[in-house]
Amino acid sequence: MGVIKLDDDLLAHYEAMAGSTPVATYIERQLRKFQAYPVSTRTVVITGQELQAVDKRLGMGQIQSAATLVAKLNDYAKITLGKIEIELTAAQKAELVERAEKQGKTPDAIVRDLIAQIEEQLFNGIPAR
Repeated sequence: MGVIKLDDDLLAHYEAMAGSTPVATYIERQLRKFQAYPVSTRTVVITGQELQAVDKRLGMGQIQSAATLVAKLNDYAKITLGKIEIELTAAQKAELVERAEKQGKTPDAIVRDLIAQIEEQLFNGIPAR
């Protein structure tokens, strides 16, 4: 086993987080989480409330890996009209898919139909002055 020297403040921080776990064991666990990533690799750690907010928005239980997060983000639905984005929850996306299937259409075809309806109605709702 090698020896790592830590600044006193950093060591005190890890000792406080380790609680009753030996600090060497705690630091080893922490380092193992990042062993596949060189120091120069950009990483984002999402924990606590931020992770719960992501879980809630994406309609899933717990994000276990970057791969599951990316997969969920790729599945996340939104409709874009120019620069306006209409975000859909997972439940709304599922409803859109179900309605499309009932009509024998794809979700994209349903969205195109909606956009066509908006285009037809667009100027009827704007008063002429």
